[in-house]
Amino acid sequence: MADKKADIKLSERPSKGEAIVGTAAEYAAYINFGTRRQSAQPFLSTAGEIVSRKLTGTISKEMQLAMYKGLKKSFNKQIKNGVEIIRYGNPVEAISEGTIQSLLKASVAVTSQAKALSPVDGGYLRNSIMWRTEKDDGGFNK
Repeated sequence: MADKKADIKLSERPSKGEAIVGTAAEYAAYINFGTRRQSAQPFLSTAGEIVSRKLTGTISKEMQLAMYKGLKKSFNKQIKNGVEIIRYGNPVEAISEGTIQSLLKASVAVTSQAKALSPVDGGYLRNSIMWRTEKDDGGFNK
């Protein structure tokens, strides 16, 4: 029998600088945190911890690269009245773009890790693990 495709609806929208990784399976919290009769099988919370340790250095490098690209793209050199004027773009915008790219990468990585750690090989639980950022959806229906 084929796995049931998850029809996921998530009403919560991440605000600027946030990302959401979650599942639509109603029973996911019971599996992740356990119950008094069933021990915890953490997959979603563990995925966040694993990815945060792995990506810390990578995200820092990506933010630096985004800032460099943003500043380089808007670099403007002029000579006015015999004086050289160099203008750089808005570093705040460059940092913002780096943050967005880093959140996207982290969201996809946490989702992949959570699917790998999911205590079942397939089915609704694994299919329903998705991500969302302010600008992008990783499978969540709008």
